[in-house]
Amino acid sequence: MFAANLFIMKAPICSVCLKSDILCRRCSGVAGETGLSENDIKVARALFRLAGKSADGAVFRKSVESGRSMVIICGPGDASKFVGRDGRIVRKLEKEFGKSVKIVEESGDMREFAQSLIYPVQVLGVNTLYRKGTEIVRVIAGSGGTRISDGDFLEVMKAVYRKDIELVFGS
Repeated sequence: MFAANLFIMKAPICSVCLKSDILCRRCSGVAGETGLSENDIKVARALFRLAGKSADGAVFRKSVESGRSMVIICGPGDASKFVGRDGRIVRKLEKEFGKSVKIVEESGDMREFAQSLIYPVQVLGVNTLYRKGTEIVRVIAGSGGTRISDGDFLEVMKAVYRKDIELVFGS
């Protein structure tokens, strides 16, 4: 599923497709099967171009655009490779896409992922509720300001976990 050059990042499309403006037949099929969006492909190409050798072995998973924000999800331990020295790569991505960019490492633990998404606000808990036969995940957060709006947070969480999400601020 992931292709890579000898020294470059791993992405859902091959390195030839990362360098060109079109997708080969195999990558086109992979994009259709995995739900890879056109934006995911644009972001993967931008990361490939901007990060270069500094993203050696780093994994790009997907991007989620919401409002004025874009969240780029990468493999565990890879965020610093995509942020760049002093945030250089993120600043270039923000300029290129005209949105605030946040790099977040994927996690099977919803609480950990939510925490990295709304940092520095503390996630106090994640609960599963059932209302009228529907499962809803409630993320309880402390007070404070984040770089991502509440609406953008909910949209990203729903896109990643494919569940109904509520964000509640506790004390």
